[in-house]
Amino acid sequence: MTSTVIGWIGCVGGRLVSFSSCSLDFFFCLRSRASPRPVGTRSPPVLARTHRTGEQAEYRTSIPAVPRQPRVTTRTGDDGKTSLYGKERVPKYDERIALLGDLDEAQSALGLARAGAKRAVAAELLAVQRELYEVMAEVGTSPERDPAFRVDAEKIAALEDRISAMKAKATIPARFVVPGDDAAAAAIDLGRTIVRRAERGAARLLDEGGLTNRELLPYLNRLSDALFVLARVQEGTRKTVATPGPRPRSASRGRP
Repeated sequence: MTSTVIGWIGCVGGRLVSFSSCSLDFFFCLRSRASPRPVGTRSPPVLARTHRTGEQAEYRTSIPAVPRQPRVTTRTGDDGKTSLYGKERVPKYDERIALLGDLDEAQSALGLARAGAKRAVAAELLAVQRELYEVMAEVGTSPERDPAFRVDAEKIAALEDRISAMKAKATIPARFVVPGDDAAAAAIDLGRTIVRRAERGAARLLDEGGLTNRELLPYLNRLSDALFVLARVQEGTRKTVATPGPRPRSASRGRP
């Protein structure tokens, strides 16, 4: 049987040193012992070399590809301005930035709801969250650029179809519902009210010329309707209404 020469490369004392040994069909790698690894960091890469006697050495590496992390702190907004998608710099109190903030706030509320929602409701919430990012992309694009995503009548019609499908699964009382019987449903209602605030901001921007796509307004309006229905689906039959009707006779023990 032909013996196999096993080799490994390690860092010892700050120098790259090669070692080798003999075995039959055995492979072994020695990891670096140069210095202890800081807590929370990845293991050091291992370089292994194997070859049979008289053959050219072959090198194998287990160096992982480390993706470059995006910067979180840019310091570009320290002057009180921020950028739209494009070259335009606007004050952070610009109404388009305020609208983006409302949509982002709605995202967070719906994410909180999705974390505790039923599976079917969570799937609908995820679809809404993804659509909200598309709306944010349109709102955050400078007027001189064409947005990559644009709300249109087809998207509104698709949302209306989803509302109809959700209503078939919901129990919607005739009175106002007081949120709070279910934590996820209450978070959906919170997201709904934030979307209504975003709708008011979009209406102002459309009147003042800050936005030009008038389909945004009916879309946000239908979205708040969809979230209302979705919250009722999440609640199931547990609902508290704002103005309760007369108690059942069994509960009042015969008294009016």
